[in-house]
Amino acid sequence: MTLEEVIQDIHALNAELEVFEKKYGVLSEDFYQLYVVGELRDEEPEEILAYGRWAAFYETKLHRIGIYKQLFVDWMRALRESAPEGGLVLVPHAIIAEA
Repeated sequence: MTLEEVIQDIHALNAELEVFEKKYGVLSEDFYQLYVVGELRDEEPEEILAYGRWAAFYETKLHRIGIYKQLFVDWMRALRESAPEGGLVLVPHAIIAEA
């Protein structure tokens, strides 16, 4: 997985998480804490499915952030090795088309 792919995944996961956050009025980090300690009622099939999906998206995001951090260290090392003395230069990887 490349750094760019991980970033794209994180953005896609954020979009999915935002749907749940707007629906339930709580940020995913706070939901997840309630979920893992078992404080949420999950008796109705809709609750079980929704909470399970929300938790899965959040866990995947946490995993992708871990991958990002590992790849970022390697990327920064390479960037520093190739940087001129004037400082680091970030170069766009692709032009994003506006809709």
